[in-house]
Parts: sequence; C-alpha cells; structure tokens
Amino acid sequence: MQLNINDDRFLETAEAETVRLAIANLASGQFIVLSRDDDHYIQVFHHDDGTYQLEYHDGAADSHFGTDPDDTTLDDVLGAFAAFLQQTDEWQTAWKWEKIELEDNNDDEREGYPETFPICHDDYHAKHIGWTADGRQFFLTTPFVPARGEDPGCEFIALFLFDRTGKLIEAKIDELGPRAIVHEDEARRLYTARLASLGKIEFRDIEIAPFEVNRFGTTFGLIPREPEDDEDELYIELHPGNYMAFHPPWDGDYDT
Repeated sequence: MQLNINDDRFLETAEAETVRLAIANLASGQFIVLSRDDDHYIQVFHHDDGTYQLEYHDGAADSHFGTDPDDTTLDDVLGAFAAFLQQTDEWQTAWKWEKIELEDNNDDEREGYPETFPICHDDYHAKHIGWTADGRQFFLTTPFVPARGEDPGCEFIALFLFDRTGKLIEAKIDELGPRAIVHEDEARRLYTARLASLGKIEFRDIEIAPFEVNRFGTTFGLIPREPEDDEDELYIELHPGNYMAFHPPWDGDYDT
C-alpha cells in the first residue's frame, strides 16, 4: 500500500511501524492517506483543536464514510489504519462510520487538462528523465526561485519519482541556496548522487500526472495553470521557475 504524509512524503510500500509513527507524530493541520489504489483508501486529518477527522473510501463515489471527530481518539486512528493495512474486516466494523456525500468535481476549473501527459526525452530540460530497472519513472531537474529585488532567490535539485501509472510517489529535493553563493562543485556532486541513487536506468520518454508538493516554503511540481478566461491557453507548468510549460495537444513538447 502507498502512504502519503501531508503531500510531503510518499512511500510506495507502507510498513506497519512507519504508519504508526507517522500518525503518532502527525501535527495539527496535517493529513495522512493510506491507499490500496486510487479508489480504496483510509485517511485522517488532525484538526487544530486536537480532534481527528477519520475517513475511508471504498470504491464508488457514494462509498465514502467518516467518524465523528468529537468521538475519535488517536487510538481509534491508529487502530483503523492498522486494520486497513492488514485488510481485516475490523476497520469497517469496529468504529461508527457515517456516510459522507462528496462534492462533484467534474466541472472544476481544471477541465480540459489530461490525467497524465507525456514528456519527451531530449538534451535540454528533459535530459534526465526515464525509467528505473524496477519500473518507476523519474524526472531529475533543477527548479529555482528567481532573484527579485531584495529577494536573493534560491536554487534546488529535485528528483521526482512516479509509479508505472504516472502517479507521484516521492519527491527528493535539495535546497542549494541563492544562485550567487551556490558552490558549483557541490551542486554538481549532489546532482550526480541523486542520479546514481536510481541504480540502473534508461533515459526515455515518461508519462506522468500533474502534481504539486510543498518544501522549504515553496511549491514544487507540474501544475495546471488556471485559465483567466475561455480563450486562455491551457498550460501545465514546472514550478518553481516555470521553465517548462506543456500544452495541447499534450504530445510531450514544451515551451520554455
């Protein structure tokens, strides 16, 4: 099962002790999702008042259930997640679940964007994309926050890992500091180490889903841009830096 810890950490294979520690250390305002697939998952949100919003989704849109936060303890959350991970019947029967009606998002502002889109391997910004020997897709790149006025900006190295379907499973990001003081040799060493950590790889086209994660107070990802009006073009932009912008017909080419 996959574990998503507040969109900051993604684990393709969740171990029981890892799940337990993640829940026990969950800060207020954060969430955890443990999923068997996109349609079967259990999740919890830790409210600022200390209560827990515990929910599970069992396939269909009308099969989403939750407990009353006022009656849900940390032990309840730990027990429900442990039972879901073990796939016993207990997680559906040991707690009082109430049906939750989900909003219909079919007509949201991102209509027209693809669920996944290709990125074609090239010798420029898409030079280090491809597949690992164990079937993951990867994208190694160098996002940046540009210097503006008194803000010195910041340089990063980002290694994004995706499963076979293109879903983000992990984001490994190194903060290098402002461009003016970046040590080029150290940056090159970190970049090379991230690439080497993948083991045996093949550089080739990938197909991934849009995503975003937050690190160092900055939003990273391939993020659909909200159109300003009906005639505005659709773009999925690589941030921070916006140095790759993908667009219809979503054939892997991009603007810089």
